[in-house]
Parts: sequence; C-alpha cells; structure tokens
Amino acid sequence: MPTANRLPSRNHFLPEPGADGGVNRAIPDPPPSADEATRRRTACGGANDTMKIKPKIGLIAGLLAVAASLTGCVAVVAGAAGAGTVAYVSGGLDASLSSNYEKTVTASNLAIEQLEFAKISEKKDALTAYFTARTAGDRKVTIKVIKIADQATKVEIRVGFFGDKLLSMTILDKIKANV
Repeated sequence: MPTANRLPSRNHFLPEPGADGGVNRAIPDPPPSADEATRRRTACGGANDTMKIKPKIGLIAGLLAVAASLTGCVAVVAGAAGAGTVAYVSGGLDASLSSNYEKTVTASNLAIEQLEFAKISEKKDALTAYFTARTAGDRKVTIKVIKIADQATKVEIRVGFFGDKLLSMTILDKIKANV
C-alpha cells in the first residue's frame, strides 16, 4: 500500500486505508458540552442519584411499618370498665387501673390462685410488686404492679418469651374482677 501520498494525521479515529485503496473516514463525535457531561454522569450513578433514592427509602420504611403493625406485634385494645387503657405491645399487656396499689396487688395474687398457676416468686415494696408463676403447660407468667398515684396503678403482664395475648387478657380480667 502506498503511503507516500498520505498526509500524516493526528486524528486517532481515522482508520488506515481500506483494501479498496480508499480511506474509511469515521467522523469523531464532538466532545460533550458541560450540560451533556452532567446528564451522562448523573444518569450513570453520579452524585445526584441520591435524590432519586431517598423517596424510595422513605416508601420502603413506611411499608415496613405498616406491615409490622398488621402482624399482631403491636395491637392496641380499648380498656374495659375499671381500666383506663389497655395495650398489647410486643408480647406484653400493659393496663392502667383506677384502683389503689394494695388492692391491685391483692387482686393479682388472688388471680394467680384462681387460675391455678404455680406461684414461683413474689417481691413487693411500697411502689412495685412482682409476681412470677407457671402455667400447667410450664409457661412463665410475670405480673408487675406499679403504683402511679393513690387511686391509679399500672399492671404489666407477660406470658412466655413471645407473649400470649389471650392468656394475658384472661389474667387481666381476673385481676379487674378481684379489684
């Protein structure tokens, strides 16, 4: 191939002459403008992509919160007579009772006897009482009575490690009936 008639080229995009003696001339793309370069960078995962991800994270977090509340881990139940509020949260039942502390402690003790639980331990001071018992199926039951005011107490009931809403409500109903 004769190269004597060919001028030296600094363009790296131009290939060598073809087999037919002609030159395939590929015209290079012009360098991108600043706006085009920014568009390409952000389209391929640049710094501005975080603005696209944040709403997705918020949406996912919201959906997870709704899903968790529908699984039964968090359920709030309106209180019955004698109870201000009753809430079943993460396996534990919390209730506010409008009765005095000593009466609620006695009612809790009586509820354990009426339900024929085996009482394991009882600890009590002027503000808090703890009861630990076992069911016939050897499930641990803990009852905590806290003095809030002269005529207000808080009762916390937990059955087993994961909780049992039905049994916790049964225990609370017995305590309220004995108050």
